[in-house]
Amino acid sequence: MNENEKPAMPSHAERADEFAKLFSCHARQIYSYILTLVPHWADADDIFQETSAIIWEKFADFKPDSNFLAWACQVAYYRAVWFHQRRKRAAITFSEDFLRLIAEETVSQQESEALEARHLALADCIRQLPPVDRELLERCYLPGVTIKQAALELGRSPDAAYKALKRIHRQLFDCVEASLKNRKD
Repeated sequence: MNENEKPAMPSHAERADEFAKLFSCHARQIYSYILTLVPHWADADDIFQETSAIIWEKFADFKPDSNFLAWACQVAYYRAVWFHQRRKRAAITFSEDFLRLIAEETVSQQESEALEARHLALADCIRQLPPVDRELLERCYLPGVTIKQAALELGRSPDAAYKALKRIHRQLFDCVEASLKNRKD
């Protein structure tokens, strides 16, 4: 190739392969990052799906020698801001400044990996719960469902559900901490 010739542009298939490799390598980190910005897993799932679609649509704008994770997290950040703006009528909302602060604190690779490890440990600990506890936990954290509603649906008193959730949260905390400690050792 002489000086005047431009390098060949990658084909659509080559760019799709590049996207697939980068996305599969960083998908969990992107999802973990989103979990730091929204209070519920279901919301994080929605934002992750939207973010995934956007980064695929905008992948032509991604510069190959830049940081894919940082770029994708930037898209996720704006999707989370948009999500919170839509949900302003909810009881708990986060200001854009708060989200920006959280985003700045969680962007580093090391923190992202630690968050991913904690998320994986939590998922494993939840799978280890007895089915009755797992069902209570899942029902109580459905969007728009109160603990009282979940308790009544499961045939429990609200007081019993609160006590069980407190016990479950403690178990999960201890399980996650033990799991992370075992990984370090």
